[in-house]
Amino acid sequence: YVLLSGVEFIPFVRCDAIYCVDPFDRNKFINTESTFERTINEKLAELEHIAYCLGAKSCSIEIVENDAQLSSLTANIKVAEKFVDTKITTENKNQKKQSAKNISQFSGNEKPRSPQLKWFAYDENVKGLIKMRLTGKNLIKAKTLELQCSMTATMSHKTAVAIDKIKKVKADLSMEVKSVKEHSSKLIFEVLF
Repeated sequence: YVLLSGVEFIPFVRCDAIYCVDPFDRNKFINTESTFERTINEKLAELEHIAYCLGAKSCSIEIVENDAQLSSLTANIKVAEKFVDTKITTENKNQKKQSAKNISQFSGNEKPRSPQLKWFAYDENVKGLIKMRLTGKNLIKAKTLELQCSMTATMSHKTAVAIDKIKKVKADLSMEVKSVKEHSSKLIFEVLF
């Protein structure tokens, strides 16, 4: 029945799996176990394709993760002659680590063309780069963009938590952890024309 329905399951159909709908194609359902990895691969491929279409000689795409560390402090606060215990949680995002870097070399192209956009269709930085490269006589020669992954997130944090509740997974393998990791990451896209 799956084949006749026109619905596609990615990477394949499994009876014991949970799937979420592809945000760009309602006939595709992606296994939640691979959805974050699939998304990052699609984003890397799209940025590389953008560079290629715009006639780049080279491009570099680096994924930088911010390690979000939660710390808590318990304090006694006197309010109207009563002591109230309160817990204050702060988030520190000072630590950064590189998780991957892709570098591509091209022969370049004198006639740049507009690329097909999916994940970055609404990103003003990417659209600005395309516009600068396609219009005017003083074409841009190089550009570095820092693209926040939270702007093109795979799923909301709330959805990730809901999936974890259904799956009853361990904390270190949870969708919530992957979601927090994605939301605190950025892509550094360097392109040379």
